[in-house]
Amino acid sequence: MMTSLRVGDCNSLHIPGRKVLWSTRYRTPRDVRGRSPDELGHAAFLTDVIIDLGGEPTTTPKDFSKPDGLKEMLEVDLEMEKGDIKNYQKHAQMAEELGYVELQIKLEEMAGDEAGHARQLRRILKGL
Repeated sequence: MMTSLRVGDCNSLHIPGRKVLWSTRYRTPRDVRGRSPDELGHAAFLTDVIIDLGGEPTTTPKDFSKPDGLKEMLEVDLEMEKGDIKNYQKHAQMAEELGYVELQIKLEEMAGDEAGHARQLRRILKGL
């Protein structure tokens, strides 16, 4: 059983709320706000998998810095995206070792989604 995979490991449940909060507050570009459906989809998928594997999903977010400035917020978000990529890749490897092919592929796709988000953030930060 792979019950060590938690929704909080990939920052999936708390990211959408945070992103919606600051993208509304600061009117950041549409591509940043558009990531919320991706993150919610990741959280829903992970929740189902965790339950299927006999685990209990958590919605307790990891603690993270909450700076006041837009640039600093985007920099924190970029670092979180990078962490998410590593976590999804690590869990994809675990899924492969356990023979969970669908989970492995989905986690790899989710890592790719996060890499795209990181690229968008780098582009936004470059313009600030």
